[in-house]
Order: sequence, then structure tokens, then C-alpha cells
Amino acid sequence: MDYRNRTLTLALTLALGAVPAFASRQTTPGSAQTAPPAAQPPAAPPAAQPPAPRAAPPAAAPQGPAPAPGGGRDCMDQSYDFSMTGPDEWKRATDTSSITVPGEVRCVWSPDGTTILVAFVQKVHRPTSPRTLLTQSASAIQKGLGATVPEQSVRDVGGMRAMWMVVNGKGTGAALTATGDVPTAQHWVAIPRAQDIVIFLLTAPQDKFADQDQIFQTALQTLKVGGAQTPEQKAAQ
Repeated sequence: MDYRNRTLTLALTLALGAVPAFASRQTTPGSAQTAPPAAQPPAAPPAAQPPAPRAAPPAAAPQGPAPAPGGGRDCMDQSYDFSMTGPDEWKRATDTSSITVPGEVRCVWSPDGTTILVAFVQKVHRPTSPRTLLTQSASAIQKGLGATVPEQSVRDVGGMRAMWMVVNGKGTGAALTATGDVPTAQHWVAIPRAQDIVIFLLTAPQDKFADQDQIFQTALQTLKVGGAQTPEQKAAQ
């Protein structure tokens, strides 16, 4: 995966190309549209982006395979040193090849094939503060997608300082787009470390979001994150 010319703004570079395959569930192709400039499926009109940081060097090869879906709800990621137990009664994806994110997909869960929780990791060429990440992402998604950000903060998640952002906008229910006709909400939790960012993203139709977000937040209580943050990251407010 090429990380050259990548902005630290996560919100505008995510795409859920299609609903992934889940155990005991048929794959539903084409149920979500894409928004990022580099997405392979047909993309929504590209959103404006804030000024990007200095270009990153080409990324190294993936650090290790994603946790095997046969392990049940738990996402035990030894390669990137984090773990989380997935929500009760949500299914782990058996095939995540249809999901495109600005990083490496590690685990995906869904209760119904529309609401999707994705855990992924983005490598960065220099550390970034959770506050900087939040400020850039909130501004970009408001300007680029016409979405609102009713909740944003920097808080402790998994024992580290993290970006916490809730977004409301147009979409498909499974993804935010610039022109969708389904009110859609997202909850971003991004934990920057010295060399990467561990990200959890919940996307759901607006009418289901409140309940699904409570389930997501309960799952976050099981999150354990290793590695290290820089002093600036630890001090972020």
C-alpha cells in the first residue's frame, strides 16, 4: 500500500467498497459507495481536502496477517499489539477484501450486513497528536462532505489518548457519501502511536446509530493497546 501524498485526515479517505462476507451470511455487493480519491470502486464526487502534511515515504510491507476470523468475536492482533472483543451477537467478517481503508484492515464486525465496525491500522511517517488529527478530520469532513460533527474530543481509550469523533451526514447507511439519500452516522476512534494509528470506525444508518454506538462503546471497554505514544501524544487535550 502506497502512503505517498497521504493526509493525516482519516475521515475523507475511508471507503467501504461493499459489505464484507460474514459467517452464515450472504455477501451483499454494492451496498456502499466510496468516497476516497484512490478507491477502486466507482467513487462519489471527491471531497475537498485540507492541506496535507509532507509526503510520506513508500510504506513498508504489511507487518503481519490480520487476525484469523475463525477465532470468534475477539480481535487479537499480535502484529500491531492490540486486542478487543467484538460486540455480542455481531459476526466477524470471513472476507474483508471488499473493504478499502487508508491502512490495513485487521478486523470487521456487523450485526446485520449494513452497520459495520472496522478495526484498521494506518502507518505514518511521523507521529501526530490526537488533537491535530481531530481538528483536521472534523474540518475536512464538514467542508468536504457537508456533514456535521456533533461530538468531538480527545480522551483516554484503551489507556492511551485518542481522537473521538461522531459524524452525521448523507450516505448509504453503510458509508458516508457526498450525495447519499440515507441519513448515516459514524463514530471514529483513532489512537495515534509513535509509528502508526490504530483506528476503530462504526458506520450505521442514523435511525440505528444510537443503539449500535452504545454497543460499540461497550466493546471499547475491552480494548487493550500496546506500543507507545510520544510525550506530545500523551499530553494532548
